[in-house]
Amino acid sequence: MTNLEPGPNSQKAHYEKIHQAYAEHYYDEFSDRYRDRFFFRYLFRGLDLNNKKIGDLCCGDGINSLAVKRRFPKADLTGFDISPTAVATYRVSLNSEAYELDLTQPIGPEFVSRFDYLICVGGLHHCVANLPQTVANIENLLKPGGRLLTVEPYSGTVLNSIRNYWYKRDPYFDETSERAIAPTELTTENLRVEKLAFGGGPAYYLIFNSLIFRLSKPVKKALFYPLMALEGLIQIIMPQFIAAVFLARYVRR
Repeated sequence: MTNLEPGPNSQKAHYEKIHQAYAEHYYDEFSDRYRDRFFFRYLFRGLDLNNKKIGDLCCGDGINSLAVKRRFPKADLTGFDISPTAVATYRVSLNSEAYELDLTQPIGPEFVSRFDYLICVGGLHHCVANLPQTVANIENLLKPGGRLLTVEPYSGTVLNSIRNYWYKRDPYFDETSERAIAPTELTTENLRVEKLAFGGGPAYYLIFNSLIFRLSKPVKKALFYPLMALEGLIQIIMPQFIAAVFLARYVRR
């Protein structure tokens, strides 16, 4: 199995260090259900990923690929992550190919124009050390007409200064190599926005991002149903300037 060696990037050591805690919070049933309802319903609407080649960027243990498989059992999935621990777990969880890859470094020719779709949930804002190269890699990975489906922290929120302060203080973040981004930072002449929305209310912070607040599983479970109901109402009326994330589909020329 091919192993793509990443270049120097502090994110690799950082995520190897926090992988277990990260997985316990972001890959549990409550975060998974949040992701399914508030991210994937929007991103997958009107698409059929069966019999398509899908690249899962910053794949982690494979939670997003498993969500794809539930909807599209015939999807052909490949994982990419900077963490060797995550890659090893992905291979077991999905019984699919997975590779170590630093998206801030140029990719090899074997993956050029290979994928119909790329998915990435909360991964690209970890690539700001060289975001232009990351976007170039996305363009190269996609076939012409292929799509990137992504959810990322939104830099345009009025709460971004608080987020930046938190990144500096919380050891679960690496302020030197991650920050919120804007949809325009992923847009190029060859990669344009096809569909865009904004979201992220109380359940985004306390359920999906429970690690940030160090919430125990019993507390998270107790909060789940009332916060999910509230989130559904807030999403209807949420103004863009307070949104925590953007959800986008990009199409490659």
